Formats: sequence, structure tokens, C-alpha cells
Amino acid sequence: MHDVEQTIMNIIAYSGEAKNLVYSALDLAQNDDKEGALKLIGEAKEKLQEVHKIHSTLLASDFLDALDNKYFFLLIHAEDMFMSSMSECELVSRLLNNPKKGGLT
Repeated sequence: MHDVEQTIMNIIAYSGEAKNLVYSALDLAQNDDKEGALKLIGEAKEKLQEVHKIHSTLLASDFLDALDNKYFFLLIHAEDMFMSSMSECELVSRLLNNPKKGGLT
């Protein structure tokens, strides 16, 4: 697999792992395990920090100048996965940390 393709696939994979952790945290919170849920949210945030590093390095390189059309839609998908995972992580994190204002626990 080409380095560019592998880098984009890493963004997709790590973003997907983070999103899975967020939904697992949501499940725990709905079953009154706030401590476990917060732990999983922390793990999801760590994954997303790694994705952010990869994404930033990618954008800071000469990658965009040499972007082949065959990777263009893969990059769009990767960025969509990254952004939706970040949004969902933030939303669930806020719900867990504000129980008296319509939160989960």
C-alpha cells in the first residue's frame, strides 16, 4: 500500500476506533457506569489526538500538492470520519459531565 494511502487509512481506522469507544461509553453510561464511561471517553480522546497528529502532519507536508485523484475521495472520507468522531466524543463527554443539565447520569 502506498504511504499516502496508508496514512489516510490510519486516519479512518483510528477515527473509527475512537467512535466505537464513544458509543461503548454511551452504553456504559446508560447502564449507570459513569466511571467506566469516562474512562472510555478518555481513551477515545487519546485516539483522536493521535489522528489529529497524523492529519496535521499530512496537511503540513507537500502531500496536497501531489494528491492523486484516486486518493481524493478517500481523504474526504477520512476527514469526515475524523470530524464526526470528534463531534460525537465531545457531545457524549459533555452529557457525562453535566448530569443535572440533561446529561446521562
